[in-house]
Amino acid sequence: MWKDKANLNYPNYLKYRMLNARKRRQRMADDPKYVLKEKHRMQRYMKKLRIDALVHYSNGQPKCFCCGETILIFLGIDHLDRKMKRVTGHGRSLYMWLRKYNYPRGFRVLCHNCNMAHGVLGYCPHELEEDKRNNVDFINMNNNKLREV
Repeated sequence: MWKDKANLNYPNYLKYRMLNARKRRQRMADDPKYVLKEKHRMQRYMKKLRIDALVHYSNGQPKCFCCGETILIFLGIDHLDRKMKRVTGHGRSLYMWLRKYNYPRGFRVLCHNCNMAHGVLGYCPHELEEDKRNNVDFINMNNNKLREV
C-alpha cells in the first residue's frame, strides 16, 4: 500500500500506476478469462468490505439495531445523519468510504425493512409500544397520512 506519501517519489508512483492500468486494460481486452477472474476478485473484495462494516457497526455479530434480524442479505448500513449521504454515497462507494475513514460514528446496521420505514415514516414500527402496534385506528391514521403525500 502507498499510504506514506512522505517517503514516496510521487511522480514515479503515478507513472507506474498509469502504466499498470494500461497493461491491465490491454490484458482484459485480450483475455476473457482474466475478465472473469477480476470480476470474481472484486466481488469477494466488496463482500468482505460489506461484512467488515456490518461487523464493526454491530459490535461483533451483524444484526439489525431495531428488530434484531441476523440474515446478512437483509442487512445494510443506515446513515444517522441524512446529510452524510451526499458525502459517503451508498452501496460500493459507502463501504469503501467507511473503510477509508476507519469506520466513523454516525452509522448503524438496520435491516432493509427498518431502514425503509425510517426513511418513509420517520420511525420504525418495531419502536412503537405494544398497544399502538395492535391499535387499528393508529395504523389507519398513518396510512391516510401516507396517501396524502
